[in-house]
Amino acid sequence: MDKVAGSVRATTDLDKQIGLRIKLARKAMKFSQSELATAVGVTYQQVQKYENGTDRVAISRLVQIARVLEVGPSSLLGDDGAGAPPLLDDMATTLVAEFGRIRSPALRLAAIQSLKAIVATDRDMPDAALGNAAKPAIPAARAARSRTSLLSAGRRARSRR
Repeated sequence: MDKVAGSVRATTDLDKQIGLRIKLARKAMKFSQSELATAVGVTYQQVQKYENGTDRVAISRLVQIARVLEVGPSSLLGDDGAGAPPLLDDMATTLVAEFGRIRSPALRLAAIQSLKAIVATDRDMPDAALGNAAKPAIPAARAARSRTSLLSAGRRARSRR
């Protein structure tokens, strides 16, 4: 909570959304919290508070962060000219970060194709099945084919080196 002129002001959902956009932009640039913190002159704990939405980001600091992350300040505020982009949850953020760590173009393509197959299967699932996290999202045989295609793509990419 921020103290302002003797009163206590809680952070808002907007602060959380801005923090999430900072986190997404930081991960897209493959910066650690410490690297971003050093670049803007704060501690990594302060960056963590910004990203979690527990501390508000001053506009001057937001502009600094945007410059370091090579994005416009308005994108961190959620105004990209076409309205705010949809926010990603932690799982989607993890997916984006892990995809960014794949070095092989062939493996990246295989991962995209596998994800598209999962999405197509998900669209065909009855709504009742969607709430069961323990249930596999795709049939076992199809998942095995996806894993096999990923492994094959990896072998092909390694053999081209």
